[in-house]
Amino acid sequence: MTRLSMVLPGLEITPVGVKSAVLDSKIGNNVVIRLGSIVTGVEIPDNTLIPISSVITNQAQVANLPSAIESPSQNLNQGDLLNSQALTKAYNDAGVEK
Repeated sequence: MTRLSMVLPGLEITPVGVKSAVLDSKIGNNVVIRLGSIVTGVEIPDNTLIPISSVITNQAQVANLPSAIESPSQNLNQGDLLNSQALTKAYNDAGVEK
């Protein structure tokens, strides 16, 4: 089963996990947003991990988030990105309408 992610425009390797939402927020580079998380109205600094099913709505919660550096999720993040790029290429090559 392929797990898909969305890469936020202009950001370096910041996939958003499946069934996650990012609203009215600023997301730094190399942030890992895991499955089922909701991020709204906050600023997430670079290299932050947002764990599975997190609901982040204020900066106090952001301050308590772990680092993505050297976490198992950091490498998972790379896999998601590669899967998304491969799937996008396959759809484009097949001429599937958007």
